[in-house]
Amino acid sequence: PVVPVGQWGAEEFLRGRRLGLPRFWARPTLRMRVGPPVPLDDLRGRDVDAAVLREATDRIMTALTVLVEELRGEPAPAVRFDPRAGRAAS
Repeated sequence: PVVPVGQWGAEEFLRGRRLGLPRFWARPTLRMRVGPPVPLDDLRGRDVDAAVLREATDRIMTALTVLVEELRGEPAPAVRFDPRAGRAAS
């Protein structure tokens, strides 16, 4: 099973590192939340093609988005970011 784990707060560890400065005084908090397994059983046995991979990916990303929304306390953007395009996917 694919069990989603959302996390928020890792960016606090990196904030001073961009400038090469250690952050001895900082005590960032990393929060994590584990969600229920993502249902993918209905995709088993199907020929693996782009549509099946997209469906599985969308289900997993939706589960992760819900967890991170809970951790951040705010809704996610309406359009998901596409790293290949360097912008939100349309």
